[in-house]
Amino acid sequence: MIRDDARDFGMDAAGMSLTNAVELTMREPMSTLQITLPDDIKKIADEQVASGRFASHSDYLRKLIEEDQQRAAQHKLESMLVSRVEGKESIEMDSADWKHMREEFDRRIASRGAK
Repeated sequence: MIRDDARDFGMDAAGMSLTNAVELTMREPMSTLQITLPDDIKKIADEQVASGRFASHSDYLRKLIEEDQQRAAQHKLESMLVSRVEGKESIEMDSADWKHMREEFDRRIASRGAK
């Protein structure tokens, strides 16, 4: 089971002050999730935190979930494009789909500038 509530508020090596943690919490409501992992998977999470890449186990899991959501959105977009190209039944895109395409375009353009 991973539980690192103190680190969730940035009170570790990241050096976030209590004031900043409170401001962050006020902007985005947080909930606690307790999970049970096999030892080998927990070891991977521990190594990611120990590497300094993530401030806490929660940061690591949040990043994994965000990446999973991005992959799912990318897959949906690609499926819609492929179905249209292959002439199968088309999928109508709604405003959220177009918004996602614009955001992805902006993200890719911004990442080119950062290189």
